[in-house]
Amino acid sequence: SRRQEIIAPVRVHDRIRAIEQLNTMTGYYKQQEIDKQVALREVDDLYNRIVQDTGKREPG
Repeated sequence: SRRQEIIAPVRVHDRIRAIEQLNTMTGYYKQQEIDKQVALREVDDLYNRIVQDTGKREPG
């Protein structure tokens, strides 16, 4: 039982560190997704402006 007392804190610490890394990665990928959505919206806005300027849409 003495051995488990020594091992347990290390496991908890590793688990906490793993969770923190996962949260950081999740945050990074969420930010990537937000950036992608913003970029797509900007492309749509630009496309709509071009359509209004030319008065016609390209096929497809």
